Amino acid sequence: MAFIAILYQNGIAGRHCGSTAVVEMPKYQRFRCREKHAKSWFTLKTGTLFEDSPLPLSTWLPALWLRIQP
Repeated sequence: MAFIAILYQNGIAGRHCGSTAVVEMPKYQRFRCREKHAKSWFTLKTGTLFEDSPLPLSTWLPALWLRIQP
C-alpha cells in the first residue's frame, strides 16, 4: 500500500514504543507490535487527525484532494 511507504519510509515501527518488531495483519488492516505494552495494536490512522473516524483513509484522502483543488 502506498500510504505505508510514505508513512514508514524507514520501515514499520510501533506508534507508541518505536519497536521495529511489528507484525502486519492484512485481514484486519492493522499492525501489532510484538513488545508487551497496553497499546500494541495500531493502524495507519493511529496518531493522526483521522484516528477516531469510522471512514477509511481511502475515503478521506480523495475528499481532501477535491477540497484543495482550485
